[in-house]
Amino acid sequence: MMQKQPGDTIEPPVLHKQYGVLNDPEAVGGRTATSQGVAMFEQAQFLQTDVDDFQATYSLPKVKFQINGPNDGGYFGEAGLDTQWIGATGRGVPSWWLAQDQFDMLSWCELVLNMKKPPSVVSISWGSPEANYQTEHMTAGSDCFQKMGVQGITVFTASGDSGTGKQGLFKCNAFAPEWPGTCPYITTVGGTYLESGTENGVSFSGGGFSAVFPRPSWQNKTVTAYLQSATLPSSDLYAGDGRALPDIAALSTNYRTFSGGFHGGSVSGTSAASPAFAGLVAVINDLLVDSGKPTVGFINPALYASAETSSADFLGFDVVTGNNKASGCDAGFPATEGWDAVTGLGTPLFQSLKSVLMADSKTVIV
Repeated sequence: MMQKQPGDTIEPPVLHKQYGVLNDPEAVGGRTATSQGVAMFEQAQFLQTDVDDFQATYSLPKVKFQINGPNDGGYFGEAGLDTQWIGATGRGVPSWWLAQDQFDMLSWCELVLNMKKPPSVVSISWGSPEANYQTEHMTAGSDCFQKMGVQGITVFTASGDSGTGKQGLFKCNAFAPEWPGTCPYITTVGGTYLESGTENGVSFSGGGFSAVFPRPSWQNKTVTAYLQSATLPSSDLYAGDGRALPDIAALSTNYRTFSGGFHGGSVSGTSAASPAFAGLVAVINDLLVDSGKPTVGFINPALYASAETSSADFLGFDVVTGNNKASGCDAGFPATEGWDAVTGLGTPLFQSLKSVLMADSKTVIV
């Protein structure tokens, strides 16, 4: 989460126009009890009054967050961003605050699965380099997220705000992709910025290849094409056969956010992109449930399958500019046509995203 970055200031009308929901009555949820939620850790706290003010200022449907976990730590920044912006795109969708103090993906996943009726979409804004965790811990967490997908829950996470990341204090020994963004069963969201109506990959957008999880089969065709055609950093710095990230992207700079009664601040980071994208899918789930169909669950296989058979901008916007070189490294990954390790498969238009996800009404089971 960072302050002023490149690009326009993002307020709900700007985001709504960019992603095709500005005047689309179908893109407003609340028809059913299906819900969305945001993950919180490390004494994060939100104020419902900030959410209320944000919703009133931008004429958004009023939604009161249901709370599962602590909400008393006094760290408002991330909490305000996530609660306000998942509601800006997931308009009218019942919403959950899903919190625990410890940043532990396995226990948090179990917290959600133990709910009587879990949200159909959750967004995670926390992350840290894979090297900070034991492989066994990440594998167990990944297995739990796979269960979420099978049970009809779509999990989004920020790809990170350090570009490729870096291992090594004085030199770039290797890149450092972030967990849980490297989990194969999560949809990982990279970042863009908006300038003159065009989205560009932002330099801090986390992206690269897991050193722990192998590349899943649904990524093979699109990722192999990138590895064969793009001008890439030295292969000594990353595991090209690892799970590739991000999967998709969204705007991630200069989001106006209300915090502690103060209405003038803006926040940047892929932690803004993740809830903004998640809310769109929550509305699609609401439409599906309203028509008697199951929620979409794990969406990555459907996204990559569509990329293989469609034009590069099948999702909405194929972002082809930007590079996520981390400070201290000689090179980063470039944004290119099709999938890339900065913006994934691109950023959404609501109707395009809805067409992809509703093409098969059955939940994807892996």
